[in-house]
Amino acid sequence: MVFRNLVRKSRLWIESKISETEFQSRMAQIPIARFFAKRDAEKIYDLVAGFVYSQILFSLVSLGVLHQLRGCSKSSIELSELNKINEKNMKILCNAAVSLDLLRLDHDCRYSLGRLGAEILGVPGLEDMIIHHEVFYRDLAEPIALLRSKRKTELSQYWPYVLSDKKRTRTSTEDAKIYSALMASSQMLVSQETLRLVNFGRFGTIMDVGGGTGTFLSMLGKKFQKPKLILFDLPEVVKNAPKILSKDLLSRTEIVGGNFDKNELPKSASAITLNRVLYDHDDHKVELILKKVWNALPKGGSLIISEPMAGGQRPIKSGDAYFGFYTMAMTTGQPRSVETHRNFLRKTGFREIRVPRGARNYVTKVVVAQK
Repeated sequence: MVFRNLVRKSRLWIESKISETEFQSRMAQIPIARFFAKRDAEKIYDLVAGFVYSQILFSLVSLGVLHQLRGCSKSSIELSELNKINEKNMKILCNAAVSLDLLRLDHDCRYSLGRLGAEILGVPGLEDMIIHHEVFYRDLAEPIALLRSKRKTELSQYWPYVLSDKKRTRTSTEDAKIYSALMASSQMLVSQETLRLVNFGRFGTIMDVGGGTGTFLSMLGKKFQKPKLILFDLPEVVKNAPKILSKDLLSRTEIVGGNFDKNELPKSASAITLNRVLYDHDDHKVELILKKVWNALPKGGSLIISEPMAGGQRPIKSGDAYFGFYTMAMTTGQPRSVETHRNFLRKTGFREIRVPRGARNYVTKVVVAQK
């Protein structure tokens, strides 16, 4: 305790000195201190300019520039004609994209894909999510009002299934199609990581709760031929699943329309998955969902939770910064740390809890619990 207090006091003294302009000027004269000062200045600059960077990316994706440059190169004149933007502004956009490694400027003043731009084209669903962020950006336009919960957000209307019973009107088929399509396209990376970390072939029947139109089960079913499958989600959502699932998977899949606010879950699964479900909901709803999962599982049955998670005592950019504000704009839910998930699971009755080590924690983390 004494040591911790000493460390805290030392850190506060250092931080107070760093915040002094004169101290920063003196440190800039010392070679090793100059290195850290320069690095920190660049980080601060990127924080200030971050919104501009995101809008450059948004513009490239919305205009389709990355696809226009796939496998070829074009001049700023050609790109300006394609996108109906004057050449001066097109060149500014392209050079900005080059600085972010989204595009590359060749020696003949022609533009081609940069490393990051090429990678974006190879990530399933990423372009859809980038375009969807137009809604999120509008909610972030007044961040203080958002923090004080003083404005109605667009994201809370975009995802109507997370609204409270008092606010929710019946989810229309059209609404269901819109957010189901985005969920399906953005689910690919999460599904790939989850399937890499968990051996689903050992289960007899797997039920995906809140599984949308069946993107995860479709990928699972292709990789693991043995398990029978159950898809559970809102009736307006799962009605579109037969269009997504192959004939072979449909023959192995039971599709169940329901609402875990009102309906019990089917009791025929030996494993239940919650993919990007719990972080959408507040604590009382999480307890309700876990209780219903517990009731539906047999003794020895498994629950697999896969979703973005916070860092707990060591906050992380993806979980605490990005998803923290995203769920704030949704007006419900929050990213939770692994330890918080453990506490919820133990409170429900789960005992054997493990966390497979993943390589892409910024995409999702997985917690496996046994009844």
